[in-house]
Amino acid sequence: MKDKNYYVLLVESGKEAVIKNRLLEFLKEDDDILFPTRELFITKRGKRFRTITPLFKGYLFLKMDEVSGELLAIIKGMSGVFKFLNSNQNIKPLSPIDVKQLGSFLSKGYKASISKVIFNTNDRIVVKDGPLKEFEGRIVKVDKRKGRAKVELSMYKESHTIDFGFEDIGLS
Repeated sequence: MKDKNYYVLLVESGKEAVIKNRLLEFLKEDDDILFPTRELFITKRGKRFRTITPLFKGYLFLKMDEVSGELLAIIKGMSGVFKFLNSNQNIKPLSPIDVKQLGSFLSKGYKASISKVIFNTNDRIVVKDGPLKEFEGRIVKVDKRKGRAKVELSMYKESHTIDFGFEDIGLS
């Protein structure tokens, strides 16, 4: 049996969960709508909190054999939905390379938790546990104060940076 394709739908930022729920009414049982999230630290009024935010703001991932004309017509009439990538006239699934790179994020119900890290004697980040572990070589910037690491990923041959949360377990 052939693996299903992953299609990317560009939607209004902040409305991903609402649009996902509306789309579920129209899909086959074995199709998936994926909305990966991440856990980050935020500071408000001097207090630090954990929060859940979208991993890919404004994007939903649809796992299906193909995008039917019927689904495309439904999506075109739905408010808050902009287009499939590359365009509604040229809908392309993610390439096998992109799917492999994004593999763990495209797991059902995926939430990227806070990674556990230490900083070595050269003040370089070393990931001990968590989602950053598989992307350690793609970290482009670290903000110790905020507890975030920017990771460079590509999708449709375009580069994107995504923040992941971390906790320094080397601090005493």
